[in-house]
Amino acid sequence: MKYFKNHVRRALGRMKVSGDGKLLGRLLSFVVNTPAFRVWPRALIAAQIAGTAEEAKALLQRLAGMGLGEMLPGKRKDEIIFQGRPDLDEVAKQFG
Repeated sequence: MKYFKNHVRRALGRMKVSGDGKLLGRLLSFVVNTPAFRVWPRALIAAQIAGTAEEAKALLQRLAGMGLGEMLPGKRKDEIIFQGRPDLDEVAKQFG
């Protein structure tokens, strides 16, 4: 009986997560798995997390707005880079 209770709790917990929450979870796990927590918008497009460069930049700016890192200028004038904070892997564990 305990097995079924735990299974139902896990299943309902996953169902309650919105599409936005799933996207944020995928984004965080992607950033945590990159070397030195540096992500370019193009990498999010290649990983199929974002569809366009504008959407990718908005997602990275959202992470920066949450205090999980900062936006840095790239080599080109229109390029930006997201640099996650050093303890991002520990912070990401709190999100799920």
